[in-house]
Amino acid sequence: MRPSDDARQRAADALRAHYAEGRLDEVELERRVELAYAARTRADLKALFRDLPWDPRSRARTDRFWGFQRRLLRAHTAAYIGVNGMLVGIWALTGGGEFWPAGSIAGWGAFLGGHWALALAARRSRGAGRRELPRPTRRALGR
Repeated sequence: MRPSDDARQRAADALRAHYAEGRLDEVELERRVELAYAARTRADLKALFRDLPWDPRSRARTDRFWGFQRRLLRAHTAAYIGVNGMLVGIWALTGGGEFWPAGSIAGWGAFLGGHWALALAARRSRGAGRRELPRPTRRALGR
């Protein structure tokens, strides 16, 4: 996907912040800023940051997002149990017969399972600690 001019500017500003913190020297900063403004894809911009630490603000946003997802999963599970329990109760009170609540249980259960799997995968990836990303290739940095 092609980056916007604003995305290129934010990347250049972030590189300057890394320079100010001593992670880049002046020559490396100039080269990376040039590459940021010349980036044709978002992957080109990402390559400029692979050997730099993540922005702690983005980590906090990610933590808030996954905290919200955990709370949402609890609400999703409670609604699933409540509604489908009520449907099974109605089915039992009306004399049984063909088990028509199965469609709701299976369909909604698939979505609940997907939500659970997503939350589990996020938990595992966050629990492993921050991953070290590989250094950008020499080609990506124009060397």
